[in-house]
Amino acid sequence: LRDWLMESNLLLDFHATPYLDYRWGDGLFHEFRVFFIDGQIYPASHVISDHWEIHCDNPGLRDRHRLMASDPSLQVQEKKFLNDHVSYLGENALCALEQIQGLIGLDYFGIDFALDASGDLIVFEANAAMRQKVVDIDDFPYLRESVDRIANAFMEMVRSRCLSSGGNGLVG
Repeated sequence: LRDWLMESNLLLDFHATPYLDYRWGDGLFHEFRVFFIDGQIYPASHVISDHWEIHCDNPGLRDRHRLMASDPSLQVQEKKFLNDHVSYLGENALCALEQIQGLIGLDYFGIDFALDASGDLIVFEANAAMRQKVVDIDDFPYLRESVDRIANAFMEMVRSRCLSSGGNGLVG
């Protein structure tokens, strides 16, 4: 592969990482998304799949619909994460997330991650332009509360920045 890439001139710069099998004891892959808003962690999703590459918004690949819709126990796991991410993730993962927050140092960003068998964080993406996915709210109404909590926290952060910078605070 390396030789082919070097000869093809398709990519001048690339990075490859080894595959990490992050399946849990149930044989399934668990991917999480959280947002950091004004220094606080807001859980957004816990999608569970039988495939390592988890999708939420591509039609035909939406793992929450494909697998979780037919298994209420998987939905219960997501609800537990959304309602009490501190207990669900554990101390190691929360400490790692807080360290990442300190390194990134932004008022708003999201992280997609998994936990390995030891409870350590595997980061897939940390992004200041990450958005909250709302494609599944109609079919999974339990997501509404976390979506609203995240949206409200974001709007409050923006309002407080407008007010502190001398603006009139009219946002939204």
